[in-house]
Amino acid sequence: MSCIIKRPSGIYYGVYSYKGKRVWRSTRARTHEEAIHIVNRIGIKYESWKNLTILQLQANLLDVLEGTLAPGTLQIYKNALKMFAEVLDDLYLMSITPYHIEKFKSARLKQVSPQMVSIEFRTLKAAFSRAVKFGMIETNPFKDVRDVKIPEKEPRILSKEEFEHLTRVIGDQPLKYILIVAVYTMMRAGELIHLRWSDIDIERGFIHLKNQEGFTLKGRRGRSIPLNQSAIDALRRLQNDSVYVCEREITFRRPVASLSRRFKMYARRAGLPEEIHLHSLRHTGATWLSQKGVPIFFTQKILGHSSISTTLIYTRRDDEDLRKAIQQLDVLSLN
Repeated sequence: MSCIIKRPSGIYYGVYSYKGKRVWRSTRARTHEEAIHIVNRIGIKYESWKNLTILQLQANLLDVLEGTLAPGTLQIYKNALKMFAEVLDDLYLMSITPYHIEKFKSARLKQVSPQMVSIEFRTLKAAFSRAVKFGMIETNPFKDVRDVKIPEKEPRILSKEEFEHLTRVIGDQPLKYILIVAVYTMMRAGELIHLRWSDIDIERGFIHLKNQEGFTLKGRRGRSIPLNQSAIDALRRLQNDSVYVCEREITFRRPVASLSRRFKMYARRAGLPEEIHLHSLRHTGATWLSQKGVPIFFTQKILGHSSISTTLIYTRRDDEDLRKAIQQLDVLSLN
């Protein structure tokens, strides 16, 4: 690259000399620092962009996103692009069409669940959007392709009785208190694992989640979560001299996977349905709030959702709740 120039639009362009011609290439960046970052981290010259393959996109994309996305999210990108390359024989990015994407969807649906294919599809679409932003390709071939249709299925939650039974079955006391905090704060597993004592204000009854080195919150947005007395009592029983509340969990190489496995072991021991997993506690807490009549807007803020439509997936009303709700309408006298 010869230089970086800001156009009247506010977008920075890289200016190249290519085969005797001056070529302008957008970095899609609006600050000089970001433009330099994109060019230096990706390290791809204009001449090689049109010959970039899926696996080369994977390597360069993971490099530029490292430190800005959570490790788990980076792994999802890595796996999806690797699978995309395997199915399509590592095609050049410029040659990928909607036909190839449909071929990928069809092949994967024969191997894994529609839910998994949907995750891969959305991840790949986001990856190619970033490739457009970084100037690797002109357009995103995923933009005119529909996501996989997934049969609607309500998430399974625990009743109060089931959760209490589960806590009685768990002999591992620290794990029991971690799960109590999980259900009453509705934190994501990664947030729970990386929860620091400095994030907690016991006196005021709040957790203040923040981005930290080595861990980024989903959407990079911090939030505050109010604590009820059960969560406060559990946190007090977890008190330790570590930086982290879950001091034992954070030491594992894959702490979220480890916590999930131990939760599943006790869930099976408690005789709970197979579809119950660690993330079910997040659904459970949100549904309990809904059943108590808490406005969905408040639940959205606690869960940290940017869209209320996502929150609706996490909250479920049973028939008895609906019956009680309809009874609140004024009764019309027919006399």
